[in-house]
Amino acid sequence: MLLILPLTACRPVEPPIDPNGTFGSSVTAMDYDPSDTHVPNVFVDGTWVGEGGRGGKIVLGGIKLPKRWHPGLTADVRWQRCDRLDPQHPVPLEEACHWTEKVVPIHRYDEVGRTWLHILPGDRVLIIPSMLGPGHPDYPGPDLPTKDFFGDSSVNNKSKELAK
Repeated sequence: MLLILPLTACRPVEPPIDPNGTFGSSVTAMDYDPSDTHVPNVFVDGTWVGEGGRGGKIVLGGIKLPKRWHPGLTADVRWQRCDRLDPQHPVPLEEACHWTEKVVPIHRYDEVGRTWLHILPGDRVLIIPSMLGPGHPDYPGPDLPTKDFFGDSSVNNKSKELAK
């Protein structure tokens, strides 16, 4: 006796959607310190995210964020600040650079397009995940940094206010 069973389409089992899960966001690190120093390395929660520049550069790393913001949400930020290189008065790298590390609160978010990391004067740090970016009138942080390595450095007014 030959038994013939009908074939039915099998659908793969999908994992349940976790409304409290996480997602990745790119990070743009920006340096607002008015000195002629530079920030060649920035890490967020142990992941290298690039250098602290003027913003708008290639994004090299990211941050893992919960889908829903909650009070007390923080990230560990570690950055290296180095004195300007002067070929006439060379200084060993271990003397020219120093590391700073802080646990930083993450600004409230609903929707995220990118995460902006602002290193402000006095080693203050803002982390702002947002659909908006510096320069937008509704962005809650400072505008893009201005930094002149060859003359008098300046920091935009919004950055000065946030540094207080």
